[in-house]
Amino acid sequence: MSIRKHNKDHSASLGELDDDAAATSVHPDFKSDDSLQFWTTHDESHFVDLTPFANGQEKRERAGLWGGPYSGRPELIREIAPVIRGLVDHLAPDTVVNYEMALRAWWRLFDDVETSSMARALPLTVKTTKDITEIHARRAIDGGMHNNSYRIFVRILNLVRRLAQQSSLNWPAVKSDTPKPRDLPPSEQMKEVRIELKHAWFGVLWRWERADELMAGQTPRDAEEERLAMNYRHYSEAVEEAGHPQPGREMLKNGMTTHAYEAVGYRMADMLKGSFPDSTDIRVALHCCMASTGWNASTLLNLRTDQAFLVVHPKDPSRYVLYGVKKRAAYADQTSEGLLKSQGSAGVILETLIKRTEPLRNQLRKDLKQAELLYAKAKRGTSSAALLNKLKKKIGRLKKAVVCPWLYVSAKSEAAIHYLDTRNYGSGLRESFLHDFITDANANRTDAKKLPYVVAGDFRHAFADYAYEVSGGLVLFVMKALGQKHLKTSLGYVNHVILNRRDERQYVTLQEVLWDELAQGGKVDATVLAKRAQDGAISVVERQRLQDYRNLRTSRIGVGCERPHAPPRHIAPAFEPDGKKNCPVQRCTLCENAVLLPESRDGLCMRQAELEHVMASISVAAFLESSFEEELENTKLALRRWPQEEVQENLALWRDRIASGEHKVVDLTQ
Repeated sequence: MSIRKHNKDHSASLGELDDDAAATSVHPDFKSDDSLQFWTTHDESHFVDLTPFANGQEKRERAGLWGGPYSGRPELIREIAPVIRGLVDHLAPDTVVNYEMALRAWWRLFDDVETSSMARALPLTVKTTKDITEIHARRAIDGGMHNNSYRIFVRILNLVRRLAQQSSLNWPAVKSDTPKPRDLPPSEQMKEVRIELKHAWFGVLWRWERADELMAGQTPRDAEEERLAMNYRHYSEAVEEAGHPQPGREMLKNGMTTHAYEAVGYRMADMLKGSFPDSTDIRVALHCCMASTGWNASTLLNLRTDQAFLVVHPKDPSRYVLYGVKKRAAYADQTSEGLLKSQGSAGVILETLIKRTEPLRNQLRKDLKQAELLYAKAKRGTSSAALLNKLKKKIGRLKKAVVCPWLYVSAKSEAAIHYLDTRNYGSGLRESFLHDFITDANANRTDAKKLPYVVAGDFRHAFADYAYEVSGGLVLFVMKALGQKHLKTSLGYVNHVILNRRDERQYVTLQEVLWDELAQGGKVDATVLAKRAQDGAISVVERQRLQDYRNLRTSRIGVGCERPHAPPRHIAPAFEPDGKKNCPVQRCTLCENAVLLPESRDGLCMRQAELEHVMASISVAAFLESSFEEELENTKLALRRWPQEEVQENLALWRDRIASGEHKVVDLTQ
């Protein structure tokens, strides 16, 4: 299992302002009767609506996680609203949402405390900050409130107290939330998940290609394709008539009743799928890109179509370079390369999506222009603040959508164009998108081939693992592959994410193999243990090969011999085999029974040095007439199997030993 040992909580410094700066940034003219609605001044301005905390909220306002209703506390929210505004005014939208989540968590906690048995004996109704006590803090800690939610609200309370010149609260801190230990699935299983995602993406491409062919007049292959062709034509006619790429259900029904509409064979979902990605298609595409780049989802989601994030490789026209920025890492550059011919690569997926969704983007441009005109007109008139805020929020959404590559349509929405962002990219129909996707994929797989359940972050971990593996453990390569700015970050990533997981997995595997070997034979072979722990298994053939290797007798020069008791006649012509005596000559590089072993290098170097000494000690004619020349050439050929630097060092050692008399050359020829 992999457990990170360092805190990677990117919201640890929520607000980017210290408490003094936050306190001084509170608007002095923000009185208790001011509006609880305002816009932040961040580049991506976010509308903050605190009125639900004054009036209460009974049901969810939008799709997503919902923790339940909570009652209103008008005095409390108006008391802390100036501090909240000072804290979030310059923050990014996602961070502002953390503050809103914290308030909801505490509002629900106040409700729980007020309805508890403890409230019968103590006055625990919360109307202002003065009513919040250590009882509430203890309830938050004991109830497992998220660290961020606890810390944010305590910070707000302390700032309110500081402005009132009161001492800070000395409440106990909540321990940092420790992520649940997770073991990244083996690389083979992660590869299977990536392949399954690619197959799903290729299915989308095939569907669009076939839809285009049917619209171009190709003959349908069967009744189902004939029905789809009818849907595509009907949709095209409705789009042309409405002047909108997603005309909506009523326009498509064209006055028909729902029963008659469906009886004909019309399906809005099929019509839309022939032209654009739906919610599943777009998430498949995003996760394919995460798997092939190792980028975080936020980096891919922040790509903008009005910027050149995809360019042809400057040195290879068959490749591309994908550029992105990681906002939470101080806009660190991210790059990824791939083949332009690969339909499953991130760059080609993005290029395909942008081209396919261009009609949607054109419509969004029209909607944006119209919304801006309406806003300008409303601002000049006597329109209410609520209408102005509504129009401004719409303009903000449209500005994001116009430049987003991740546009999609849904049959459940009327004439609506959607886009993925950091809040909805992982949503699924039942649970998360990846959970639903893997569940559906496993329905057609045997138990032995079931895919593991993974989360989006596992793709980055798997990518880092792959980079570490192919680079031979080079941390700098991992740093480049992940687009990290500091070597220290990469070192921590390798130590805590890759090496910890490998060590723990190898330890568990080694234990399992050890006990299995003991159960099979009552003994443990270190070589077999290492083989099984590293590769997962050892075959019967491999076990026999190991045994044969160990049964080999070695000669004086460290070369194995398959028949040590029966040397060939041309090696030892006078030898009489009796099944016990060994070959007396052992000139192994002339013998067909020789088996070179990994440890034979030293002995072969010794023999080459000996032969060189023999050549220098006898006449040239005698040397050439003997078998020494052939043996010397064969020995040199055999030594080519080892690194030549090591061979030369070994040879020099034996030459020195022979020259000094430490080693005596014995003539073993017959």
